[in-house]
Amino acid sequence: MFGIRSLLSYAKYLVDRLMRFCAYVITGDTYIVITAPHGGTQKPDSILDRTHGCLNGDGECNWLKGCPNPDSTNCQAKTFGDTHTQFLAEEVADAYTAIAGGKWQ
Repeated sequence: MFGIRSLLSYAKYLVDRLMRFCAYVITGDTYIVITAPHGGTQKPDSILDRTHGCLNGDGECNWLKGCPNPDSTNCQAKTFGDTHTQFLAEEVADAYTAIAGGKWQ
């Protein structure tokens, strides 16, 4: 089991590594985090693309690491960003601000 120091250390490692792929708005007086993780357009070499999953005996797709027989027909992985997620995150922030008061921009 992980101790709290190990978890905090790992969290800091992740933040330091991933900050170059994120945009932060750190002004205003509202303490809330709204993310749109699949809305980006960057394709960094350090983050691997998704791979096709394996079709199991029940006809379900499994995306486990090291899938022995990837099935690109029945378990196709998509590697493009989701549409409008950044815009949606901004709209959620605006709606939250209107309801809760304060400002986030």
